[in-house]
Amino acid sequence: MKYYLIKVKMGHVGRSKYLPMTLPIKAQDMDEAIKRAKNHGGVKRDHKDWCLESPIETTFEEYEVEQSKTYSDEYWNNKTRTRLQLFEERLEDEPNYHQWKDIKSNRNEFIKLRDESVKIFKLKKMKAIMESLGHQYGRNIYKNLSA
Repeated sequence: MKYYLIKVKMGHVGRSKYLPMTLPIKAQDMDEAIKRAKNHGGVKRDHKDWCLESPIETTFEEYEVEQSKTYSDEYWNNKTRTRLQLFEERLEDEPNYHQWKDIKSNRNEFIKLRDESVKIFKLKKMKAIMESLGHQYGRNIYKNLSA
């Protein structure tokens, strides 16, 4: 087993803020350590930049020191918004946070553009599917569709 320290964004402190913390992770290799860190409770895993720094391989002694330091932190013991003032000075603003049409979000909305040829292709495909279903059931379901 190898030991890694991974600095991540921790959540449950508000949508527009995060708490940077270093997680001690025990894993076989770096890929497994990254997966374990991403699935760790409290990590803002839906953010693209959830990992602030690349993982650092450490010794067992450094791992134990960091583990005791991390899990004795106020964040783990009092992780409610009523106790937010205990670690409020360590919170950082989320740089990718924005509002889209008065909806608070960290994700950019993607509107897929379709040209006329794509629309015609999808319409013909749907017509063919519906006609084949109609032949199976002995009726013409989609006879009035124009392409």
